[in-house]
Amino acid sequence: MIWNIQFPLQKGMSIRSISIFTLLIIKTMIGQSQTATSVTYVHSSSPSFKSQLLQSLMTVVGKKKDIEKRIKSNRYPSEPTEPTSDLISDFNTEIRNVNKRKVWTFTPKQSSSSKVILYIHGGGYISNLTKYDWDLVHELLEKTNCSIIVPDYPLAPFSNYKDVYAYFKVTG
Repeated sequence: MIWNIQFPLQKGMSIRSISIFTLLIIKTMIGQSQTATSVTYVHSSSPSFKSQLLQSLMTVVGKKKDIEKRIKSNRYPSEPTEPTSDLISDFNTEIRNVNKRKVWTFTPKQSSSSKVILYIHGGGYISNLTKYDWDLVHELLEKTNCSIIVPDYPLAPFSNYKDVYAYFKVTG
């Protein structure tokens, strides 16, 4: 089936208007039933507009089922990648355990700023710290001269945002 959809963009249209229209087109093309996730949604409210848009786009590009399979089979590493040797050798490193999860604190070896950065890694709450996160932490330390706290926060599907928030509160 070929879809020929023409949408006249008008000057001054908001990104939200274009996004809503795109979402409607996608839902029409693939059907509402295919956009519902087979992974249990643990929040008490319904999915947000952004969540629905992201799920629809992931379905269209074929990534949604792959991610769901990885979540169900726990193929995302639950343990973080360890900090790089350069990071550990170039900066003072303190490692604490909070609720059986690591919290790293890095400070410059020379005089440092009194400011502190809380680095919350990406990964959509399902993927843990990677080498790329540690490379970014290294670069931030070099450029800002601040201390950086890097918590290994709890991940989905075994935890939800409330668990992560509670963890950040005790991480201090």
